[in-house]
Amino acid sequence: MHFASFVCAILLTVLLTTTCFAQESHTMLQGGIELYANTEEIPPELFPGKLFSQKLAESLLQGKVEISFDKWRIIHHWLGGRWKTSKATNTRRVKIIDGKPVDIKTLGLYTMKSIEDWGSVKDKNGAVWEKYDSNYWAPVDYGDSINYSYIILSGPGKGEYPDLYTKCIDFIVDKKTNIITSVQQRKAWDKHTLLAPGKVQDDIVQTEYDENGKHTLTSWNTSIMKQEQDFDRLNNGRDESDRIKDFYDLKNFLSQYGKQDLLPSCFEP
Repeated sequence: MHFASFVCAILLTVLLTTTCFAQESHTMLQGGIELYANTEEIPPELFPGKLFSQKLAESLLQGKVEISFDKWRIIHHWLGGRWKTSKATNTRRVKIIDGKPVDIKTLGLYTMKSIEDWGSVKDKNGAVWEKYDSNYWAPVDYGDSINYSYIILSGPGKGEYPDLYTKCIDFIVDKKTNIITSVQQRKAWDKHTLLAPGKVQDDIVQTEYDENGKHTLTSWNTSIMKQEQDFDRLNNGRDESDRIKDFYDLKNFLSQYGKQDLLPSCFEP
C-alpha cells in the first residue's frame, strides 16, 4: 500500500498561493491525461461549515468509489519495500485565470515527512505485485485540525506517469468543533525513477478542485525516496492474516486470466 502521494498533496494544500505571471500551459499530459477540466461537486451535507461525520461521508460518497480494472499489477522489482521521504520540491503550479491556465510562482523546497510501502505479494518468479485499493481513509493530524482523506480510487497510472493514479477527497476538520473548515477534491499521477540502489525519485502531478468541482490548482512536485526495508523484510513483518488475505485475493485475480499457477496452491508463511 502507498500513502506518501496523499500526504504530499495535503501539505501543498495548506501553503499560500502567491503572485502570478502570464504563461499559458497545455491542458493535457502525455497519454491524454486531462489537467484543468472541472469535476463533479460533492453532496452539500459535506461542504465547509457542516459538522463532519466519517459514517455520513462514506454513505454519501459511495457512489463515487471506483475499483481499478487493474486491481493488481507487477511493479518495478526495485520498488518493493518501505520508503521514507523527508522533503519535496514544487517545480510548477498552474491556476485557471480568466478561463486560461496560467503559471504562478512555485513553492520550491518544502518539508514532506512520509512513509510509503510498496508491494503486497511475491510470485513464484520473484515478481512483486502491488494491490491498488479504494474506499478507505488516510487521516493526517495537523495539530489543531485533522485532514480526513477519503480514497475513492487507486490504480495504475497512464502515459508518462504510469505507476499510480489516485482520486480522493480531503476534509480539513477543526478538532475542537468537529466543523469542516475546507474541502478539496484531488487527482494525482505518479512515476518512479531509480537513481541508485535504495534511492528513487518520485514525480507527482496533482490537480485540485473545490467542493463544487471547480478546478483550483494543478502542481508538479518531485521528491527523493530512500529505502528503509526491502520487500522480503517488510512482508515478513506484516500481520499474517493480511498476508493471507492478499495472497488469495491475488490468486483469484490471476485465475480470471488462467495465471493462478504463478502462485503456490496455498499460502506459505
